[in-house]
Amino acid sequence: MCTVSVIMPVYNAGFYLKEAIESIIQQSYTDFEFLIFNDGSSDSSAEIVKSFTDSRIRFFDFETNSGYVVHLNTGIAESKGKYIARMDADDIAHPLRLEKQVAFLENNPEVSVVGAWLQTIEDQPDIFKYPETHGEIMMTMLNENPMGHPVVMMRKEVLLTNHIKYEQDYVPAEDFKLWTLLSGLTRLANIQEVLLFYRKHQQQISTRKAEIQNYNVLRTQFELLKTLVPNSKHEFLLYEKIKKIRYEDNRLFVHSAGSFISDLIKANDRQLKFPVVEFRKELLWEWYCICNFANQRNYAGWKDFYNFHPYKSSFHAGFNSVRLLIQNLRK
Repeated sequence: MCTVSVIMPVYNAGFYLKEAIESIIQQSYTDFEFLIFNDGSSDSSAEIVKSFTDSRIRFFDFETNSGYVVHLNTGIAESKGKYIARMDADDIAHPLRLEKQVAFLENNPEVSVVGAWLQTIEDQPDIFKYPETHGEIMMTMLNENPMGHPVVMMRKEVLLTNHIKYEQDYVPAEDFKLWTLLSGLTRLANIQEVLLFYRKHQQQISTRKAEIQNYNVLRTQFELLKTLVPNSKHEFLLYEKIKKIRYEDNRLFVHSAGSFISDLIKANDRQLKFPVVEFRKELLWEWYCICNFANQRNYAGWKDFYNFHPYKSSFHAGFNSVRLLIQNLRK
């Protein structure tokens, strides 16, 4: 048994692989196993892995390419650790990564998923600063992925107990789908410092399949919101038009969008899945944009904006926040 199981799929990553492996085996925290899955690589990846003699490495060498999600799920099933740490074959882990994430999970038993910031590996590096608290992460989910997948550590128990695994159908946004599933069962957090050095290149699946990724993120967001209103008749197409600002030029669209937004606000007021005030502001901003569009075309207008929401006092409080936001944007 060990405390941490690090899982790393590998596919034709020979150019960067040695650095990635070394960054794990040289961690300050030593109580881990390192599960490496060769996904049918045609380069020198397998030979590079075999050149390491560290007993903590468990190498699974496959001749055919099955896709990394298969190996992530196999890794979880094969793992012996209490915690699951993700790692990509072209990145470099900070030497204190495992130590800091284990300490965080040990000190915060209510959290089952912890990430951190990423720093790109390039001449002028960027830092991906992800939100810290569960509430901030939930709000970020409405617009983008709130966690960096290759720097995440999770409690294995919450995955096994709830029969949750990575879903192939959501590649290359399978991580985002996993966060939304886990967000209804536990709390998520991000350590506010860089714990992984992240390599950007054209061969990354998120680069090669950006259009598919964007679509899967959008439908995952819709499915997350539908957990608030599971019996709603509103369809994904409506949500897609709202998020992509592809409004229909008719009053029926305005009423359908307003009804959906209203239902979501009311449901979250009861269920508290998202921070109430921030969630209301976010959705009222969408509603403002729709009504502004309609007003410019003279078939609906600000009367709809003020009167559609059933919670008048809450609505006007939210509207005042949106109005202040608009005023700030004009400055």
